[in-house]
Amino acid sequence: MLRKALKAERQILETYFAAFDKFEARFTPHLKSERVIKNHAQVAAAGEALYILFPQMTRERIDRLGDYLLERASQREALLAGDHPLVEDFWESFHYLNSDSRTRKHGWLNHSKDETKIILHLKEFAAACKDGGLSVPDIPLLKRHLVTSRRHAFVDKNKSYRSRWTGESAKYWWFEV
Repeated sequence: MLRKALKAERQILETYFAAFDKFEARFTPHLKSERVIKNHAQVAAAGEALYILFPQMTRERIDRLGDYLLERASQREALLAGDHPLVEDFWESFHYLNSDSRTRKHGWLNHSKDETKIILHLKEFAAACKDGGLSVPDIPLLKRHLVTSRRHAFVDKNKSYRSRWTGESAKYWWFEV
């Protein structure tokens, strides 16, 4: 097979580059990220170039590969546009616990007096998770990823603020609502 590939190198590369241009043009209207477009177009083009070595591959199979890679590229782009899974879990838990009015005041984890801000203390959040029967996240890892939050944009960390609940000043994490 290696010998066959080396003999057909020029034809494989010509097929690859032509297919890359075709797939890049096909993916571009559907996707925004140039990196995602190019990466998935390269894989699709390599798949099409394999026809030189494996002529039993049908045109239908190559087209289905292109469709599959466009679907995967769309999924990848959606994943990149969202928050890290740890941050997503954090916000789900935060909103669940913060709205739990059976045992505490509504909004009790948000110390902000301003409705456009979320100001919270991570140790208090971790304790609330434990009390609420939720899994407690790895706080050092969470801190690394929270600064990339998109759902609620990160503003600052360890910034002093006077809590609306306790009236005392402490260092909190700040986010936009």
